[in-house]
Amino acid sequence: MKEKNKNEMNDIWNYNKDKELVKIGFYSMNEQILYEREYPISLSIGNAIKDFVSKNNEKEIYSFYIKNNDSLENLINEQNLISFYVVNVQDTFALMEANISSSITTSSSKCLKIYVKKESVPENIEEYIIKNTQCIGKPALNQKKYYVYNKKTNELKLVGLSYEEINKIKIKNFSRNSVYCNACNNLYIYEGVDELIDDNYTFSKFICINLISRNVNLISYKFPQRLLHSMIFIPENFIFILGGKGTKEVLIYVIKDRNKKYDIYPHLLPYELYEPSLIIIDNRYLYAFENSTNFLHITRTDFVSKTEFEDIQLKNDNFITINQKFFGVVKQKNSILFLGGQMLNPNHHLSKNSFEFNYVTNKLKPSLRRYKFYDFCEKTLIPLGDDVYIQLVEYSTEYCYYKPLIVKFDGDTNKNKTFRNNSKNSKNSKNSIKNGFISNHITNINIHLPDNFSSLVGTSSFGEIAVPLYNNIANNKNK
Repeated sequence: MKEKNKNEMNDIWNYNKDKELVKIGFYSMNEQILYEREYPISLSIGNAIKDFVSKNNEKEIYSFYIKNNDSLENLINEQNLISFYVVNVQDTFALMEANISSSITTSSSKCLKIYVKKESVPENIEEYIIKNTQCIGKPALNQKKYYVYNKKTNELKLVGLSYEEINKIKIKNFSRNSVYCNACNNLYIYEGVDELIDDNYTFSKFICINLISRNVNLISYKFPQRLLHSMIFIPENFIFILGGKGTKEVLIYVIKDRNKKYDIYPHLLPYELYEPSLIIIDNRYLYAFENSTNFLHITRTDFVSKTEFEDIQLKNDNFITINQKFFGVVKQKNSILFLGGQMLNPNHHLSKNSFEFNYVTNKLKPSLRRYKFYDFCEKTLIPLGDDVYIQLVEYSTEYCYYKPLIVKFDGDTNKNKTFRNNSKNSKNSKNSIKNGFISNHITNINIHLPDNFSSLVGTSSFGEIAVPLYNNIANNKNK
């Protein structure tokens, strides 16, 4: 369309935008009408989408698409006005052009068609993960290898990438900056970016490793540059990517065949989060915890209804100091336990126990569980069933070697439970749970890291001085 005509249309729409109504039709992917209504053209497209969701099943997750140039594109930004899409979506130009010469426009002549795809979320996310997970993986630090733990055989193996995979995908050694998450027998890796890299380099690789077939697939080499971010899998087919230096934008990758693109969550984080700890509660709330500065940030979103991120304020009666950071998270009853991570200045006047957050009362307190150091690169512990959760970590030895460690956490300390590790690569003996943990050490895999390898601690990128961390400002307001 000629630029003159386009400008002319913009003038018409701007002049009448407060009075105009636009019909929006919500259609299924097979062209069946689901819902239709007229909205003011000055309304945001997000409000129309919320109206559609409220008239349907609010427990479902929907993706919305607009046809542009005869192709469906997920290009909806819910903050934009309806007028933006009526003007800019190519397939609406013909409808508008026919009315330019008329001084009176009717609402029936303007229609925006939105396609709706229903994305399913299991009724019980933990049960879904337990049922559909056989293998759990972890990239091996500073190597082109990865670990695979098979929960059925209780074996842990170190698998090397082939020369063809390394050469084709141009995989570098996996570092502490390579963020990853497990998703039902697949290991998704979001390649981290070194701060010293050329400023012209603005993309990162997104990789998937099938832990059963061992196939390595490059999803894309054009994901946004990220540093100090975190990922979490939300069944059946979502990966949420939160945090990172210099960004509040949340990315979503939809797991489906030949999908090489990411989507953008319609709401920004309320603040930057560095290596946030992520967990799903009640099958609909995504919580993020972060305290890389002097305050503990807690935020959550209802990912089913796609609500804005809520800044959770603590409601403790008394001031409390938290000196645990970059921790893993696991659910227990009405609380979220903080496990591992860093414990800063664990002297006589600061807690030596792990902390827990009650998401019903929004109160924080030291847990009865003693703190144990585990560096959880993937912050979310993975359910195995029977109140047992697992993660793979690496620990240092006195000889500067790093060895893999299987960390199992029992959420029910009343159970007298033991685990037997039958791996050929580990000690075949019973290990009783102490303070909720059991650790299976692998004895015959040594991993040497070079002298120039940076610390495993997440704050190494900042060079911060270790200081006590405090809960957020709201605590002072409640006193």
